[in-house]
Amino acid sequence: MTMSGDDRFEREMRSVIREAGSSGASPELRERVAATLTVRPVQPAPSRVGWPLVAAAGLAIVLAAVVLRPQPTSTALPPAASTASDQVGVGSAVAATAATEIPGPMQHPGEVQTGQLLTATDGVVINTAGSILTTHDGGATWFDVTPSAHYGASTEHDVERVFFLDPQHGWFATYDVGSPDGLMIWRTYDGGTGWTGQPMPGLRAVNWQLGFVTPTVGWLATDPGGESPKPELRMTTNSGDTWTDPIDLTAATGRSTLEQIAFLDGQHGVMTGDNLLLFTSDAGRTWSPAYVGATDYNVVEGTPRYGAVHVISAQKAFVVVDWLDPQGRTRGQTILETFDGGGVWASRYSDARHRFWDFIDESHWVAVDDEWVASTTDGASWGASTWTGLPAGLSSAVLQFADPMHGWAEVAGGTACPGGSGDGTGLCAGAAVVPMLFKTIDGGSTWSPVGDCDPASSNGFACPSPRPS
Repeated sequence: MTMSGDDRFEREMRSVIREAGSSGASPELRERVAATLTVRPVQPAPSRVGWPLVAAAGLAIVLAAVVLRPQPTSTALPPAASTASDQVGVGSAVAATAATEIPGPMQHPGEVQTGQLLTATDGVVINTAGSILTTHDGGATWFDVTPSAHYGASTEHDVERVFFLDPQHGWFATYDVGSPDGLMIWRTYDGGTGWTGQPMPGLRAVNWQLGFVTPTVGWLATDPGGESPKPELRMTTNSGDTWTDPIDLTAATGRSTLEQIAFLDGQHGVMTGDNLLLFTSDAGRTWSPAYVGATDYNVVEGTPRYGAVHVISAQKAFVVVDWLDPQGRTRGQTILETFDGGGVWASRYSDARHRFWDFIDESHWVAVDDEWVASTTDGASWGASTWTGLPAGLSSAVLQFADPMHGWAEVAGGTACPGGSGDGTGLCAGAAVVPMLFKTIDGGSTWSPVGDCDPASSNGFACPSPRPS
């Protein structure tokens, strides 16, 4: 008689547990093992001959390891920031697991919302369908690693935010409006082959930021969208198994909405926004205005808008300041650098242009605007600039370089209007602003769509238009 996939999985699971010596385990542990045996692997497509055995055996080993390992305990933060009420059981409810049936490689990841370049060849993106896709060959091929059937009876999700620390360790948050669990934090330790979801009971959010500085140390900032409580910050030192008591960011900073946050390590963080540059050295419990030293580089004026923090190390980071005129337009920029984790900043460069930046290390920078791509190896002198094939009418760009040669640019743009006419954004009135992901392998001299363009595909990248003459 042919054994079903479920029966085979159960037999494999029991075999692994016997080999692990579970006979000597406590009654409580045996109950957990028995409960785990009720979990069934995600069934693969019938056409994938031979995959059920591999998936069942692999998932059995993973589940056995999870069940038999010591249960996570409340790990305190380093002494300088810990208190008696830290590391509570928020998110300590029973975690869910989901196997990912990874289909064969595909050429086009679809219309991309956001992405991360992790190494010269490894990257991850989220497309408009909410799928998580990874590449290990610089974008030539992609694998869909979205966890299968892990949402249960949910009705709506937001999986636009994903954070990978490296090609193996990744997290994303999803909010299920139809579930009492509220926010769920999902993580993978194997590049998306398997996922573990940790519910955050009662935590509601319409906006959140999630990031990690090591495989275990990270933060979660949430905003319920004007409801009580106000924006909050939580820290974890055990990959998200447990989180600290929430920090009221409104009380700590005076800001009623969630601003941009980045941590350089488990203690030092920076908050940025319009006329806002704050730092913390105690894991977010207290925030103070950062000091910006005046230098000869301050050649532009206006209202400062401090952009996203570009973290280089636990002590070094860059921030781009847009100086705004009364109409909110950028009249110039200043590059600030910190050497002490965010408390003190020094001006490194200023220019009366509006560019989009990335900082590979302390001296290798790349800057892009609507016309040119320029780079520097010392933060002062600049190489030759060229137009490189990025969309005309560039309205936004997020640059990510893994090294001085390999980079991604998540950009939006449209058709430039002759003579600079249009709606004031550089685009013709009514022009579509389509997000696209481009790659370069020569330091920004030339760019091409990630995964190549596909003019026949309804959900692939649009092919870029020639630059207007």
